Amino acid sequence: MRRTALSLILPAVATLALAAPAAAQTDVPQGVLAANGAGVVILDGDAAMLGVVRGPALLVLQDRAGDARLSVGGRVIRPLRVRPAPPFVTVRRYRLETLRRRFILSGTNMRVRIESGDLSVTAAGHFRVRLQGSGSYTVDNGQPQAWVAGTTVKVGLSTPRRTRRG
Repeated sequence: MRRTALSLILPAVATLALAAPAAAQTDVPQGVLAANGAGVVILDGDAAMLGVVRGPALLVLQDRAGDARLSVGGRVIRPLRVRPAPPFVTVRRYRLETLRRRFILSGTNMRVRIESGDLSVTAAGHFRVRLQGSGSYTVDNGQPQAWVAGTTVKVGLSTPRRTRRG
């Protein structure tokens, strides 16, 4: 029941969080992705993301624009490591150790990798996402799709489509 309520509320909040910046950048409407599963989510682009991880999780953020913000449980947290990577990209690592953590992440021109045995994420914006592991996802409140290893989805880009690499 909580997972259902979360998947209904988070898309609306995420859409509102990015509405102004995304509208200024492109004429293409934002898309919304909701995913539940176990494994790795790699998002690349402009997005506002809300999620819940259950159990230990690792989040790696490459902040190419320098504007990404992450809060966990309502607090901004410090990364494990911050190191510059070429070409002047800030890479931050976060480890979420507690049993259940809610997080909010937003930024433009970022790449984020979240690894968890049990996670639920909703993201709005213009991005590509690669799903590794197993679970299910929807794009723009469409039909649920199987999340299998190698699934790549375009969200809020010129032509949304799904591809599978083996």
